[in-house]
Amino acid sequence: MKKEHNIKIFILLFFVSVILSFGTVSAAYNTINGSNFDDIQNTIDSSNSGDTILLGNKTYYSNTNSNINLNSNNIIIKGQSSSSKAILDGSGSQTQIMVIRGNNVRLENLIFRNAKTNIFGGAISTSSANLNIVNCDFINNNALNGGAIYSTANLNIFGATFTNNRAINGGAIYSSSGLTIDKSTFFNNHASSNGGGIYTSSKTSIKGNSKFNSNSAHKGAAIFSKKNSLTIAKTVKFNKNKASIGLSTSLVNKVVQYGKTKLKVKVNGYNNNIKIGGDVPIWADNYKSVKINGKTAKKYVVKPGTKFKLYVNGKAINTKFKSKTGSYVDINTYPTYEWKDFTFTATFNGGGIFNKSTTKFKFSARIANTDVYNMDKNKKSKRYYPYRKDKLQIKLSNGKIITKTIGQYASDNAYLLGAEKVPSNLRKFLWGYSGVADVNQSSISKQTLKILVSSSLKSKSSGAKGLLTPEKKLRAIQSWVGDNCVYLYEVPGGLIPPAGGAEVLKRINNKSIKNDTNCVGFSNLFVSLARTAGLPVSYINIPGHMIVAAYSIKNGKWYGVIIEPQTSSGNVYPNQDSFYQKGPMDIVWDSNGNKIIYYGIESVFGGDRTLDGVNYYSGLPIPLWDYQRLLDYSNYYNFAYNPNNVYKYVLCDVLYVY
Repeated sequence: MKKEHNIKIFILLFFVSVILSFGTVSAAYNTINGSNFDDIQNTIDSSNSGDTILLGNKTYYSNTNSNINLNSNNIIIKGQSSSSKAILDGSGSQTQIMVIRGNNVRLENLIFRNAKTNIFGGAISTSSANLNIVNCDFINNNALNGGAIYSTANLNIFGATFTNNRAINGGAIYSSSGLTIDKSTFFNNHASSNGGGIYTSSKTSIKGNSKFNSNSAHKGAAIFSKKNSLTIAKTVKFNKNKASIGLSTSLVNKVVQYGKTKLKVKVNGYNNNIKIGGDVPIWADNYKSVKINGKTAKKYVVKPGTKFKLYVNGKAINTKFKSKTGSYVDINTYPTYEWKDFTFTATFNGGGIFNKSTTKFKFSARIANTDVYNMDKNKKSKRYYPYRKDKLQIKLSNGKIITKTIGQYASDNAYLLGAEKVPSNLRKFLWGYSGVADVNQSSISKQTLKILVSSSLKSKSSGAKGLLTPEKKLRAIQSWVGDNCVYLYEVPGGLIPPAGGAEVLKRINNKSIKNDTNCVGFSNLFVSLARTAGLPVSYINIPGHMIVAAYSIKNGKWYGVIIEPQTSSGNVYPNQDSFYQKGPMDIVWDSNGNKIIYYGIESVFGGDRTLDGVNYYSGLPIPLWDYQRLLDYSNYYNFAYNPNNVYKYVLCDVLYVY
């Protein structure tokens, strides 16, 4: 009976084991048949959790420039042995070798070499919850970040070597989520920016007899630690790792002083480099988070007085670090009214534990606007002084524009500023013609200054106070010309010959010479003075007469106005029988015997002209076209005044001269 009972139990267990065998799959060892990445991929795709994929000691290449994707969990991929490893070769042809998304993956006895990609992780990119790398070598791999490995998951490395890997950040490894390294070697890896061997922004532990030799980067020759906990065992060795000093250039907040640009050269490496023995292999954003042999790391400080060179647009300036935080250098680089480019290159020659360090800072600058003011600086001096406010714009390489307003007392030459504001299509009205429009001629320049600045606050012709606008300049010049020139149409023997601006001024200043001139002389003098003051002015020739057209600014826009240079008050309305030496006029009789007085074109700044362009005299509106309409229609309605209040509008051709 007992024997029968045992037989029943055996049969029951047999059936249970058969049933269970249908619900579970035992771990398998899968061998690769073939020699390319596709063969490895096919084997991975047919493997189950817990399987081991054996690569032997063969060399595998990518035949389609595609990588190996490992999405399964609990997979082991291994070569034959630690002394006979399998090789996965990217051939340097824009091939990333492996992307790992599966959890709890182990790579063992493998060599990853010649991977090259413009994305993250040359040999391996992993988001695996737990990736373990044992006895693997990473050689000549290149990527954007993480030349060999880019990891956003927990990464454990034991007994690995990393040689000649390259990236912008993390020449060998870029880690952002937990990193442990034990008994591994990093040799001759390079990052153009941060972390020649390792870039880590996660909790990192380096232990065992790990070694970092001859790695390099701009910051952190061996390791760049970004605001995270970094623990380094006493047994870890650093030798011949070289970083730059962390030199960078920037403009200080108060970027400009008048007449010079103030540049701040800041050495970022002062507070962030960490020295270990005779090496400075680590850069840490927070050096207090770095523990070496259980103790808080000490930062490395470059000694004040260490020399470096600063080049401004190619010109070298020798200077020294003045403090632990940087050096301030004043450079005379005051810009012009056009964009001017500046390049500052700071160079530290290095030597010893540092590489040569060079950094560039580029920007453009210009004076966007200059306003000149007449200000009573000292009433005892009884004169106005020019005060200029410059709006300086600095355009950084990222396109951002910084605007600064700079103000100071200036020389009298500031009164002659203004041409820089003139738009390009009006610049031709600033030109000079010797013997006609004597722009910037010595006597003309001196007289322009006298007109615009008062020699005495009590003087009748005191310069305008406050902001010196184009309108104020034009008013002052018109007033002075009209007050000082005497109109003479004829002289014995014929018409008075035309005179240039400088000649007319000579007649005015020389008491032994009559200051007689005609409309051409008036216009030449006005144009000479106005253009010297930086104002665009042109000539207009109407039948039998010459006047000028000036440009001014209203509500931020340039507009043309008609000016009669021969009048100081703007409008002249003489009596019927008056014949003034000043003021344009001609007297004729019409067919009915009426005496008609033709008037020159009035000044836009004189009389009672309203904003709608209509001038009122004796209660009657007299249309006045502005200069822009003259250019558009090439004609002008001059008007005739009759003592009996009979007005005629005579259509005259207008000749635009220059």
